[in-house]
Amino acid sequence: MSVSHWEAFYREGALAACPTGPEGTYTLEARDVWVEFFALLEDGARLLDIGTGNGAIALIARETSAHTGRRLEIHGADLARIDPLRDVPDGPRLLAGITFHPGVAAEKLPFAAGYFSAVTGQFALEYTDLRDSLSEVGRVLKEGGEAQFVIHHARSIVTERARGLLHQADVVLTQTHLYRKLRRFIESQRAANASRPWQELSSALAVVRETGPGDADRRVIEVTVDAVGKLLELRGRLTAAAITREIDSVENSLRSHVRRLRDLMRVARDEVGMEDLAEQARVQGFTGVNYSPVFHNQVSLLGWRLRLLAPAKLP
Repeated sequence: MSVSHWEAFYREGALAACPTGPEGTYTLEARDVWVEFFALLEDGARLLDIGTGNGAIALIARETSAHTGRRLEIHGADLARIDPLRDVPDGPRLLAGITFHPGVAAEKLPFAAGYFSAVTGQFALEYTDLRDSLSEVGRVLKEGGEAQFVIHHARSIVTERARGLLHQADVVLTQTHLYRKLRRFIESQRAANASRPWQELSSALAVVRETGPGDADRRVIEVTVDAVGKLLELRGRLTAAAITREIDSVENSLRSHVRRLRDLMRVARDEVGMEDLAEQARVQGFTGVNYSPVFHNQVSLLGWRLRLLAPAKLP
């Protein structure tokens, strides 16, 4: 799976995608499910967070250990070439003590067998080749170690919003071809008559503005309308070629967002999918396998919580 579009997202510095509080980290039950897990770890425990991104779950582990007075050795690994200390605002202070491992696949972890007391991942495990990643999680966990993952739910608020955002992006990119029409208008500035390209652009922009009025999340529409306005303002300061490059950059950013959303929809699991995942864990030798829905603010379905106990180690 290509991770370039995820790397672009992480470079923007966000700790978590959703749902977040004022500080950009997970809140309410989305946080509580992790605080509860980390509070039970013994002093000196070693933790590995896979698919860590910019370290949102690793940060909760660090904060929980500080609150409980226990020392944790915290590692975060991701297939993407992450650099949270550079990309996250105030990263060196916020993420101090967490060791990040970029370019590391969950299916091939570069750690000794039995090294970790716990393995975690939020919206991570389901993106991997489950047979190989579960095998590796079992290998690096010590005897008696535990793993916890939060998995995308096919009917969660996250997937519901993703569907709406994908529709918005389709209107912008496919139905109206908004950025194509913006390029034509910019190019027409050198011609004697730009009225028709302007009319086409205005009509497309009107359709975009009217899209998804009832959507809980209208980020694609809002960002697009704002971007087009700013790009039009550049006409007096930049050449047509320079503005076209800016248009390309904005459109490519949206297309990367679409790829991330499609990845999410592809891996989200219903009840049947979760039972299949749980069975794969049992086949790998995990015990105590259980899963249950996780809600946010008590009413909004967020995902699945999956708990695993490490496979027994051979003598």
